[in-house]
Amino acid sequence: MTLRIRNRHIQTVCAVLLLSTVLLGSSCTLLFPGEYRNFWSLNYAESRAYQVRARHVAEGQHISLWLERGESVSPYDLSMILDEFDEAIHPRLSGSFGSPGDIDGNGKVIVLLMDIIDNYGSGNDTYIAGMFLQKDIQPGLFSNQGEMLYLDIYPGLNYSGALDVLLSTAAHEYLHLLDFSAGNYRDLWLAESLATAAEYLYEQGQPEYRTNLFAQGGGDSADQRSISRGNHFLSWDSPALASDYSSAYVFMQWLAANSDGGDDLFAAIFDSGAADPADLWNVLDADGGFAGFTNLSDVIRRWHVATSVNAAISAALPEDAAQSADWDSWSGTYSYDAAASRGGLDELVVASHIKLNEPA
Repeated sequence: MTLRIRNRHIQTVCAVLLLSTVLLGSSCTLLFPGEYRNFWSLNYAESRAYQVRARHVAEGQHISLWLERGESVSPYDLSMILDEFDEAIHPRLSGSFGSPGDIDGNGKVIVLLMDIIDNYGSGNDTYIAGMFLQKDIQPGLFSNQGEMLYLDIYPGLNYSGALDVLLSTAAHEYLHLLDFSAGNYRDLWLAESLATAAEYLYEQGQPEYRTNLFAQGGGDSADQRSISRGNHFLSWDSPALASDYSSAYVFMQWLAANSDGGDDLFAAIFDSGAADPADLWNVLDADGGFAGFTNLSDVIRRWHVATSVNAAISAALPEDAAQSADWDSWSGTYSYDAAASRGGLDELVVASHIKLNEPA
């Protein structure tokens, strides 16, 4: 299962949990708006499965929309979610990553709008914005046996700009569904990096909550190990997840900026089934845009320099530049010089040097 947590302004976490399974039967029923159904979900605060009663509220070409009983969503928001999924999220992502399976035979993705039970409130301003649960596309205990996403509506639709974040979350979680449907099992950091790329493909631009966090040097909570303190997205963990997401996002954007294929690199990584750093390097090594690189460590070192100094982010970056920096003490404010094709990242200000990996 994939969990995703966001701050009201930035994304903060994703983790994976697999539940043991036993075989269960399944059935397919013709549904009409207004019909009720029970869904299995996850109580994140207590780490346990529980059932949610929900009402079928809308049906689109690629989406079946359900709302938790007792909750309300405005007709405008329901219409936007339905239209954006059918007209933007599905076609833009399927063009790069294909379509999911259809184990429940309804030809659509079930999207459940609900108040995801997390630890939001009582001084905690982070919440789970959305989930994809791997168990749902497998026969077994606590499985809804269908292609399904869960999107939070409290506080997920209760602040300025919330609908845009919810839609971006839907694209992120949809990529996880596509990934698992294709049989891909990746290191968490790589799976999440691809999911952030899906947000970019959906939005067709740079999500501000990602670039702004990166520019600020990471999360602002005292207990968060932020970018400016040396966060390492390859060791995806709490409480550094806000920094993990933002640094992974910028890294993927930088890879695409260097790639001969640009955004097509995301599909190349997806289709390759790359599961770990070695697999990712195999994809990059076959890309002419990385002809000047020697291995993935070299790629990461050059990314460090590109995001720490006002230098071109290309394979032409001088080799000695990656070796000459004082990686332990170099800090300050630097500008991020993005390729022209990555509109929205130009002149991004980085609060401090990112030390993800020491030079060899």
